[in-house]
Amino acid sequence: MQPFATQIGDRLFAPLPMKVAVQELTGLVCELGQGCQPSEFPADVREPQTGEALRQAQLWSAVERFLRPGDIVVAEQGSAFFGAQSVRLPADVTFTGQPLWGSIGYTLPAALGAQTAAPTRRTILLIGDGSALLTAQELGTMREGRNPVIVLINNDGYTVERAIHGPEQRYNDIPRWNWSLVPAAMGAGEHTRTLRATTPAELSVALESVADPRGLVLLEAMLPTMDLPEALAAAARAMAAANASALRPAVGSNWRRHHQRRARTSDYQRREAAPAWT
Repeated sequence: MQPFATQIGDRLFAPLPMKVAVQELTGLVCELGQGCQPSEFPADVREPQTGEALRQAQLWSAVERFLRPGDIVVAEQGSAFFGAQSVRLPADVTFTGQPLWGSIGYTLPAALGAQTAAPTRRTILLIGDGSALLTAQELGTMREGRNPVIVLINNDGYTVERAIHGPEQRYNDIPRWNWSLVPAAMGAGEHTRTLRATTPAELSVALESVADPRGLVLLEAMLPTMDLPEALAAAARAMAAANASALRPAVGSNWRRHHQRRARTSDYQRREAAPAWT
């Protein structure tokens, strides 16, 4: 399915806008009775024990309960986007993400733009700590006249990259910012709030307290480094397997091509060096 065309087997349907295609497929699924009823949140999201550390499944369950009809939800590429896929959205929610290009850092200024365009709607940004480093300066632009709720997923680095390749590699580490001080450093307004949640109970209380924000909200959700949303775990396994299978023949092919070139070069050099018999 492409933006303006859809292909099924050998048949191409074009021009066909994606929105129209999805609407038609939704109607067809409902006619066939295959899953038109909204599903319950995954049954494995159990009631946490007192003081238990926050996990991905509990985070997204809390986010789902926090959303209201008409919200704007912006989900950053990585853990945030894959986790948000499990969230059922209320009516008239606008959801923005860009997994195709994988341009991390995009969503922080995108959330600023979304709320500037629709100032009467509540904007919720879901973003990882690594991605936020790239465009954090836009928090300074948000300091006055904007009141997004930013849920910053702090899992100590590029967890999505760790899952695909290099869980212990230094290139997946990032500077450990003190995020509670960042809005103030950017000139935050008097109604700005910074919060930090390490347990499901803390997260629930924090979200309830910022349900009607008067200014910028930065809520830091602390999560284990290798705790992944299930959709991301599945995608990471597939990508890691694809990378490994693609690498093995490429290495062998490159080795063979290299030695074939050397053999041809040596043969040419021998011919050039041979004496010209008369």
